Amino acid sequence: MPTVKTLAKGQIVIPVHLRKKYDIQPGSVLHLLEYGGILYLIPPVADPVKAAAGSLPRRPSLAKRLLRERKKDFPCHTPIALSSPAPYGTKRIS
Repeated sequence: MPTVKTLAKGQIVIPVHLRKKYDIQPGSVLHLLEYGGILYLIPPVADPVKAAAGSLPRRPSLAKRLLRERKKDFPCHTPIALSSPAPYGTKRIS
């Protein structure tokens, strides 16, 4: 992990291998994000939605996994339609 020093006006020098890797030129704009006590320098992208596409795994679906686990917790539970008529020989209680 490269370390950098701050200069008199709070400036830092980004190591050359990182500048080349992220195509950071003199005058480039970087986003600065502070989160959880950590500072992040983020090179902006032309289309952030396109850049983020595919960053999450397609499978397994978290929603499907949660539903399967929920069904295991309640194996006997079957949904009951509230508008269904009462079975023959029983009275419906309102």
